[in-house]
Amino acid sequence: MHMKKLPAPIVSSRKSMCSNCSCSVDFDSPCSVCPNGLWGREFCNDQEKPQLPRVKSQRKPPNVISMAKTFAKSSADWAANGFKHTEEGELAQRIETCRSCENWDAKAFNETGRCLVCGCSTWAKLRMATEKCPIGKW
Repeated sequence: MHMKKLPAPIVSSRKSMCSNCSCSVDFDSPCSVCPNGLWGREFCNDQEKPQLPRVKSQRKPPNVISMAKTFAKSSADWAANGFKHTEEGELAQRIETCRSCENWDAKAFNETGRCLVCGCSTWAKLRMATEKCPIGKW
């Protein structure tokens, strides 16, 4: 399914992340890419996705059992705190930090990214206000 326009909350989040730059991208298009690398084509279904940086680390993510335990604890904490989302300014900082980290795999999870330390989808983890970077970067 190819979306022609993104839902309003996603468009608003993209605009907020780019509020400090003067780029003129189409925030509504699922295939647009932030020129500063703050967000990308995670909702685009076409076959011409841009090349993302290669993984800088040779680290392998944790095993499935370890990730399942982390996921269960993270989900419980997030639910117990009312499913609070990360504020947009903090989210932009988290994204920038992860994308510049040597332990971030840009190609994982349909090119939305993965932390190789904890194994989490950075797309999801960054948005959960109760989550922390496993190596203390945010």
